[in-house]
Amino acid sequence: MSVINQMLKDLDQRQGKRGTSQQQKPIGEVKKLTKKNLVITSLVSIAITLTALFTWQLYQELILLKAQNRAAQQGQLLGATPTQKRQDYLSSAVNIDEKNNSENLQGSKVKKAEFVETNNNMNGTPSNKVLTKTSLSKASLTHNSSLVAASADNKANNNSRQPNNLAQKKAPSLTISRVQLSPEVLAQQKFIKAEQAIALNNITGAEQLFEDILLIFPEHQSARKQLAALWYGRQLYQPAINLLSQGLLLAPENTEYRFMQARIYVVLDQQQNAFDSLMVLASTPEIKYQSLLASTAQKLEQYQFTIDAYTLLTRLDP
Repeated sequence: MSVINQMLKDLDQRQGKRGTSQQQKPIGEVKKLTKKNLVITSLVSIAITLTALFTWQLYQELILLKAQNRAAQQGQLLGATPTQKRQDYLSSAVNIDEKNNSENLQGSKVKKAEFVETNNNMNGTPSNKVLTKTSLSKASLTHNSSLVAASADNKANNNSRQPNNLAQKKAPSLTISRVQLSPEVLAQQKFIKAEQAIALNNITGAEQLFEDILLIFPEHQSARKQLAALWYGRQLYQPAINLLSQGLLLAPENTEYRFMQARIYVVLDQQQNAFDSLMVLASTPEIKYQSLLASTAQKLEQYQFTIDAYTLLTRLDP
């Protein structure tokens, strides 16, 4: 009996395990089913959105095609019937013009009569030679009709050219034009910058600008004098003398070039060179020029030139 009871217990336990396994199995299956449903629903929603986007794009393309067809039809209509529009416009314009001319003729009888009388009084012509009202009205009508026809032709041509202009639109293009400045203008701009550099105590930059000016426009006297003065201040005596000599080749009558060159020669104790440079323009009526000439001539014992220089100084500054 104990063995049988033991077997029955084992059977009961086995049946209990099977029941629990059978109860747990549907739960797993339910979980799997819910996951599958989520995946299916997500795929369906994605498919729906894609189809909606595709249909929306097709709808937009259809709208664009319709708009293009309408524009093409309008262009054909504009290009196909210019003559009919021209005839309608001419007829309406002539009718309006005749109506306006009749009203103007009725309203301007007094003015025309005065005009005829004044012409008769001024020119002494008889009244039978003056244009009648009917001839004036006909002339104005023919003139106005010709103007209307010309305006109608212009409008018809514009209407016929409008589709071609719309079809031949060009992409916007950027054009850059260079303005070439003259040497004088460019030198003046650089001279202003050089003076600003001197005011800021940028001597090197000012010298470079003055050199550029003389390369562009060698006849610029102010730039040459300023550069020579800067080199003189830096004790670059020989480059300053050469610079002034080049200036004297271009302008031999420039007294300031000769005066600056003579002063540098005096600093270098080259009295003869200073005297020779000043003697070219010995009769220059300038106090500083004659003073330097008198002193250099006196050092060289050129007393006659010294007397002449001092005599001219007494006249310039008694």
